[in-house]
Formats: sequence, structure tokens, C-alpha cells
Amino acid sequence: MFYLQSTRTRLGMVEQARMMREHHLETERIQVAMKHLASVSDPKLRDRVLAQSALRILTPNGAEPVSRPADDLALGPDAESPRSSGEASG
Repeated sequence: MFYLQSTRTRLGMVEQARMMREHHLETERIQVAMKHLASVSDPKLRDRVLAQSALRILTPNGAEPVSRPADDLALGPDAESPRSSGEASG
């Protein structure tokens, strides 16, 4: 009985250590991203990237974010949104 309990305890400690390591690595990645983000001089672009980063961090694994950051940033801060085929050009 003691052997079984010690094995369960050891396995629980291994899982806890794995979770702590993942949390530490995630925190480290966020800190590096924030450091790089602070170097963006355009305040509007920086705010957009911050908002998208927050959405990515807060979105559960496997769920799609509201919009993909690559799509938003590819347009650039001054670009117009693409028109749908139903809109009249003019």
C-alpha cells in the first residue's frame, strides 16, 4: 500500500513540475513579446498589436480568435478594408 501511494505522489509531483515549467515558459515568452512590442513607435499599431496579443493569450487552446493578427496587420494602419463584391465602386 505504501508503494502504491508513493508512486501516485511521485507521478503527481512530476505533473505539477511539468505544469510549472510550461507556465514559466509561457510567462517568459509573453515578457519577451512585450519587450519587443514596446519598441514599436506608432501608437495605433502598437495598440492594435497589444489587443491582438491579449486576444491570443486569453483565447482557449483550439478556439479561433475573433480576427487573426496577420490579417489585420497585413493591411497596415492606413489601408482601407477590402470591399466585398456586392459594394459599388466609385
